[in-house]
Amino acid sequence: MSNPLSTEEQSELAEFLGPTRMAVVATVGGDGRPQRIPNWYWYSDGQLLISTTKERIKYRNLSRDDRLAECIYSESLAAE
Repeated sequence: MSNPLSTEEQSELAEFLGPTRMAVVATVGGDGRPQRIPNWYWYSDGQLLISTTKERIKYRNLSRDDRLAECIYSESLAAE
């Protein structure tokens, strides 16, 4: 997969995603409606990885329909 971001944009993205932040994952439920849930993520080497297990609805939704949206809040959860 090619990365359309410039080096500067990649650096800004890595800086933004580095601290722990609140993230919400949206998948497509079996009835076609969005299924939203808070989720942990890990950003490394240009990839955003999300946490799930086979028992989670998110896993079942993604197995059926691989569309996913991720919303990451701009406020960090790190203690100041």
